[in-house]
Amino acid sequence: MGNLSTKTSETLKSARRASSTTQKGIAKILRVNAATISRYENGELLPPVTKAAKLADILEIPKGEFMRNHCADALADMLREYRRHPDITDILKETISTLRE
Repeated sequence: MGNLSTKTSETLKSARRASSTTQKGIAKILRVNAATISRYENGELLPPVTKAAKLADILEIPKGEFMRNHCADALADMLREYRRHPDITDILKETISTLRE
């Protein structure tokens, strides 16, 4: 699948490392397996919104900025899927740009 979510994954990885928390520890709290946390941090999988909000709380990441980036990453993922549809692509690009501001 490749790297999907850059801002979200980078933020999660650096915040978890700064807190000295393990992927396994975070996984236990979220009730997922450690491989899922690894996929979030490596940009292979974007956490669902509810998990992203919990991750922000657990890792003490400023929630507003983190959720804006999460949303922009989700839209960027959608943009990759809809490249063949120019009308949709333009709308998503505009929305992503607005969210990143």
